[in-house]
Amino acid sequence: MRKNKLWLWLFILLLLSGCAKPKTLEQIGMVTTKGYDIGNDGIIKGTMVVLMIDPSAQQKTGVMTAKALTARGIRIKGDLFSSKKLLSGQLRVVLFSEALGRHGIKPFTDTLVRDPSISDLTYLAIVEGETEEMLRINNKQIPDVGQHIFKLIDHNVKWSIVPSSTLHETLHGNYSVGIDPVLPILKKSDNEVKVSGLALLKDNKMVGKVSETKSYYLKTIRSPIKSGEFEIPISGHSLSLDNNHLAHKQLAVTLDTVFSKAKIKLINQKKLEFDLKLKINARMQEINTDVNLRKPKTVQLLEKEIANQMKKDIEQLIAYCQSVDSDPIGLGEEYRSSVRHSKLTREKWHKMFPDAKVNVKVDFTLVKTGLVE
Repeated sequence: MRKNKLWLWLFILLLLSGCAKPKTLEQIGMVTTKGYDIGNDGIIKGTMVVLMIDPSAQQKTGVMTAKALTARGIRIKGDLFSSKKLLSGQLRVVLFSEALGRHGIKPFTDTLVRDPSISDLTYLAIVEGETEEMLRINNKQIPDVGQHIFKLIDHNVKWSIVPSSTLHETLHGNYSVGIDPVLPILKKSDNEVKVSGLALLKDNKMVGKVSETKSYYLKTIRSPIKSGEFEIPISGHSLSLDNNHLAHKQLAVTLDTVFSKAKIKLINQKKLEFDLKLKINARMQEINTDVNLRKPKTVQLLEKEIANQMKKDIEQLIAYCQSVDSDPIGLGEEYRSSVRHSKLTREKWHKMFPDAKVNVKVDFTLVKTGLVE
């Protein structure tokens, strides 16, 4: 018995010592951000932000670019430029140029999901212009552009108006029936990076984009939010306000959402008609004109103005999504769950979706109107 236990322990020790290759941190380059562009010849250009673990190095990150026919080939070519082994275990963001997004990102997402070292929580995003230009941005306030972009997306997902776009969520939207994924659009502006809108996807391809204002409605409809500031222009007609006295000729209100709830219901299966009810409670942060908010009647009229504008904006958003045949709202999921034995497929739903009728109703309430209270 003792001899058998001894041989068992020796066998376990051999397994533990022989399976893994040792990886010294000083010999590794951690890829934190990747960007992909496509050339006119179809060649893929990949740019990588690499974290260098070297106490003696003055610069902690490096940027390198390589060209290949595949995403994996770019990493192989990248090793030819690097004195350290490039690994993707710390990958946080993957960027695609708009041109590549419209061409299709399926080969890249398939490669990412096959790599067990890459987290499903890695963010995906579209870039206006070329990703290399963004990742090589020269700004002393941004020492690590990869970390900056990750924090930018993460902040806007958690506290603002951008729906989450992780690798897991994007793949789920690409292959599920009844809903399509969205990706944030980043733009390099005045040597800085900002979120400029949302990209609408269909079958792994970018087919349209909406502004950051419309993305608020999309996020509110897709999931409840408890925090999110946004600015909305209103007409002010019911308040008897004349926009001519404003320097910018546009009455606007800034709001901070404290509660939202959306409900989608299929009300007519044959005519494909839905009801979309959206309830929003928000605090007023600012209004760019003088309004007496001490009067309850004025507050009620203001709520009505905001609700009407929201209804109009959502109807425009839905019409645009139907025009590009992308359903980021999830009307197809409601149809599939409501109609028994529908045998709904992605192809069948995308033929039906452009003809769907959606009745939008917005219930908006101002819970606080500022210092006047």
